[in-house]
Amino acid sequence: MEEYVKTGSKAMKDVFLIFVIAFMLLFIYHKPKGFDTIYFTIAFLPLIYIVYYLHVRLFPMGEIQLIILSSFLTEMGLIMIYRVAPDLILKQIAWIFIGFILYFASSYASLHYDFFLQG
Repeated sequence: MEEYVKTGSKAMKDVFLIFVIAFMLLFIYHKPKGFDTIYFTIAFLPLIYIVYYLHVRLFPMGEIQLIILSSFLTEMGLIMIYRVAPDLILKQIAWIFIGFILYFASSYASLHYDFFLQG
């Protein structure tokens, strides 16, 4: 189990690094220049870290790869949205936050209620 969490932790560090590099490249090349990309990076990275940390602590036998993959795809989506329409990124972060809350609610429900497991 411990090796499983360590592997997930390494993968999350890679996801963080990719996200920071991508948003810094957007900061450098996006016109007009502004500090919005830095603010969004600072706002979004703690959200992803908190979700990963809570998942490892609350659901130690859960699918860590699912959180890592969803975090990576979420970050790629944010980068694409910011590149096309920077004003929509705050709305997208709100929807991502709602999605993570629903993920934890459904994980908690499936963990503690047997009728979700019955087919």
